[in-house]
Amino acid sequence: MIAKKLVAIKANELCVGQQGVVSKMEGLPIKTKMRLLDLGITKGVSLRLLFRAPFGDPVCIEVRRYKLCIRKDLLDGIIVMVER
Repeated sequence: MIAKKLVAIKANELCVGQQGVVSKMEGLPIKTKMRLLDLGITKGVSLRLLFRAPFGDPVCIEVRRYKLCIRKDLLDGIIVMVER
């Protein structure tokens, strides 16, 4: 049995359909962090990348069973853990 290891990456680096667990938020202003927390993006929540717009911005993610379109620069501040 091959053991998979967890790797920390930016949420913007997820491939379409890939899922990760939010580990932390860094490099974002406090007001932006608070708004993301209000939207349900908290530590330990599962986040899945659904699709990207044709030019890459915005990005649609699924969080807590709802879809959220968000700018990709905000996703750069969200660190997720994925299996590799």
